[in-house]
Amino acid sequence: MESPSFSLKLINIFIGLFYGVKNKFLKEYSSEIVRLGYKFIEVEPKFYSSLSNNSVNPEAISHSYTSHQTLQVEWTEENRPSERKQQQIRKYLNVQPEDISDIVSDSSVCINTWLIVAEQSRANFSDYLKEHNEDDLSKLSLCSFASNDNGNNIDFVLGSFQDDGFLKVIKEGISLKRISYDYVKYDFNNLQSIEIIERVIGQILQYQVQGNLEFSVEALAAGSFGFWDFLSMEKRSSIRKRVNEIVKEFSKKNPKLIARAIENPPVWRITSSALSLGNQSAKFIELKMGEQSEVDS
Repeated sequence: MESPSFSLKLINIFIGLFYGVKNKFLKEYSSEIVRLGYKFIEVEPKFYSSLSNNSVNPEAISHSYTSHQTLQVEWTEENRPSERKQQQIRKYLNVQPEDISDIVSDSSVCINTWLIVAEQSRANFSDYLKEHNEDDLSKLSLCSFASNDNGNNIDFVLGSFQDDGFLKVIKEGISLKRISYDYVKYDFNNLQSIEIIERVIGQILQYQVQGNLEFSVEALAAGSFGFWDFLSMEKRSSIRKRVNEIVKEFSKKNPKLIARAIENPPVWRITSSALSLGNQSAKFIELKMGEQSEVDS
């Protein structure tokens, strides 16, 4: 298994903070955050900013139905804020309550932005924010993230939130010995990874064992990725497309094992024994691993 990416680590931490009261690694923090009324809303939502006339696409959002505070989070491994990242930050700061009220189902909204950068980038982003966004630091907080063999730490750098309770949590810092990947198992930014192929093919094998010989791409994608209902519609669409590509390629190489049952929306039917499907699945994954090795080299 590849080492989890910066993004994969942070999306699981973020979801766990707002959703994972039962997560033993995050319970120390999530219990207080849930007490403040926060709920996890969506991964990679996309909405329109009425002030900047642009679409906005944070990594994720959460919302407190007690204090009516919405938190949009953005993380990056950039060493210093590129022009594109600067534009993103400006767009987040320009989001108006009416832009996001439908997503969080709350007509009374105060918007905060949480920016998380790599530990080695904190000084560059801090300097940029102090120089260009000083007036907005009442509703934006910068934190750094470091992950190594000693643990995973989110440390406060500067800024503020309109929610003093949540601000107190992040000012005290978040320190985890381990990260649970129970929420998001794969990096959404790398849908071509071998791990995703293995998971999709493995899910098909599981269907065979269960006697579920006909399945939709929607069900296969949801079963393979988990946390499906919290993904934005756009993200689900890209995942469904990738999952269907994997099944189509597997079917093309093994036309006697699996076939299209319905064209649109795509539904597939397993037409072989578990033994045949298992043998060819292993060969297919081995083939894809070989292709990936050639690309990497």
